[in-house]
Amino acid sequence: MTPKRSWVLVIDASVLRSAGTSEHSVSRACRACLEGVREICHRVILTPALSDEWKRHRSGFSAKWMASMTAKKKIVRAKPARRMEPIDTQELTSREIRALGKDVHLLEAALAADRVIVTCDAELQDILAKTRRGARLLRKLRWIDPTDCRSQESDLHL
Repeated sequence: MTPKRSWVLVIDASVLRSAGTSEHSVSRACRACLEGVREICHRVILTPALSDEWKRHRSGFSAKWMASMTAKKKIVRAKPARRMEPIDTQELTSREIRALGKDVHLLEAALAADRVIVTCDAELQDILAKTRRGARLLRKLRWIDPTDCRSQESDLHL
C-alpha cells in the first residue's frame, strides 16, 4: 500500500464559519472535513490575508481545530511568492469583480501551496469560468466542497 501524500491546502473561511457543533448537514460536513484534514496529515497554508479572514469568520469548533493544527505544526505560514496575473474582467459584472477581488487571496495562496482550495462557496469558480485567464487558472486548481456528499471522502485523500 502506497503512503498517502500530505498536501498543503487552502481552507476558505466559509468552511471554518460553517464547521460548528450543530448536527445540521453543512455544519457536520465542514466539521468532518476539518477533522479529516487534521487526521490525514494534510497541512494548511496561512497567509496574512487568510489569517485575517479566519479570525473574522471562525466558529468555536474551528478555533479549537486551528489551535490543534498549530500545536501539531500543521500550519504553514507563508506569503504568496508573487502576485498572480490579473484576471480579465471585461465580461464580468461589477458585483462579480468585487467578489473576485474579495477572494483573490484564496487563488494566490493556492498557487503558493499545492493548488487545492477547500470551500463551500462555488461563486469564485463560476466567476473564473467566465474569463479566458480565469478558466485556465481553474484547470490548474483542485476544488473540494465539504458539503458535496458525492466526493467528500475521496477528495480528502487526494
